[in-house]
Amino acid sequence: MRLPASKRALADDATAATRALDPGEDLERLGSARKLLAHEKVCDDGARVLGEIVNAGTRAKSSGTPHTLAQARGAYAVAAVLHRAEIPDGLAPGVARMPAEYVEDSGRDDSISDDDANRPAVPAEEAQLDRDGYSRYGRFLAAGAAHVVFEHSDSYADADANIEYLVAELAKDPEAFAILYDAERAHFAYSWSG
Repeated sequence: MRLPASKRALADDATAATRALDPGEDLERLGSARKLLAHEKVCDDGARVLGEIVNAGTRAKSSGTPHTLAQARGAYAVAAVLHRAEIPDGLAPGVARMPAEYVEDSGRDDSISDDDANRPAVPAEEAQLDRDGYSRYGRFLAAGAAHVVFEHSDSYADADANIEYLVAELAKDPEAFAILYDAERAHFAYSWSG
């Protein structure tokens, strides 16, 4: 399958890419993200372009700019759509940039309760650190950023964003592995210096 020009254009328009990936608070638009990302065969450079769309739609606008709620929900959608999917050649590096952008969320331990994992992402106000530097969404969180709740699942929307499985699949690609490894090393160094 060839990617149409309208989809290709998303790679160069971060705002439109975010809108295309954002499943909404109650995941009512997850089907649109599935339609955009889930392809068995993509011709030519289509898989690479899909990775660029993921990167454009989920990353912060610039260094030091916090993730928006729509970007965080888009990251959730990517993980949910690609959960247990075979990653086509060329797609893995672009998708690997997503968990690297959200390293504090993708590397979070299972400390979130089912009550707290009740939606795909939370606004920055709900992830505020307490006086001791902790939040139920983790420690060492990016200030002012919305955070992905990969632990959330929704049987009605058929959504399970098992980030560990996705990261394991992505790590099979050498370039994607390097992206993930660098992000984890940087996060580890930051968390041990603070």
